[in-house]
Amino acid sequence: QSTGTPGISSKIKIRANGSWNSQEPIFVIDGVVRSKASFDALDQSEVNEISMLKDAATAAIYGSRGGDGVVLVTTKQGRKGKPTLQYSGSVTIEHPTNILEFNDAATHMRLNNYVFSDPSNPNHYTEDEVAYFTKNGAYSWYDEAYETPINTRHAVNVTGGNDRVDYYIGGSFFYQNGFLPSVDYKKYNLRANINAKITNDLTASLQLSNSYGDRHRFN
Repeated sequence: QSTGTPGISSKIKIRANGSWNSQEPIFVIDGVVRSKASFDALDQSEVNEISMLKDAATAAIYGSRGGDGVVLVTTKQGRKGKPTLQYSGSVTIEHPTNILEFNDAATHMRLNNYVFSDPSNPNHYTEDEVAYFTKNGAYSWYDEAYETPINTRHAVNVTGGNDRVDYYIGGSFFYQNGFLPSVDYKKYNLRANINAKITNDLTASLQLSNSYGDRHRFN
């Protein structure tokens, strides 16, 4: 991720930049070329297989667009058998790899006085003010506002079928909050893959998917 903002996706690079206008790889989901946003919207419970192409064969299939590689995604399908209900969930905690160290109030005031050395300058702190914060410290707004990000994910799906029809129907909910209050991201997913064998030589497939994301952040 290029930022810690909740809901921001990671960048994917399959091949090194070959030109000044190198772009992201192509994303193909169930045989259809989709956008990076569609790939990011997938929940892990929906995915059956992910593979990547980066050789010369990609140019034969996708033309010049495949020069930066191709990401192939196959979502889960139904299978013959009694209906099977599955649930998966997770709770994770995030922690920054590095937390910046801030000057205390007294050090900040001394540095400020070094810049504004003239005591008559309104930005200059008096010795009494510096002494007060040296003795009593200062309020840490960062420590007061900081929250440990906790992420939750829940997914439910049902699969089943018979000799004629098989189905996969699933839904998921993902919640991610930031390290500051009122900064979070919620995502709701719904997917249905239905295959119907009309004749021995004809099969009809219906694929429905929808994803809704709601992000709150400071403006």
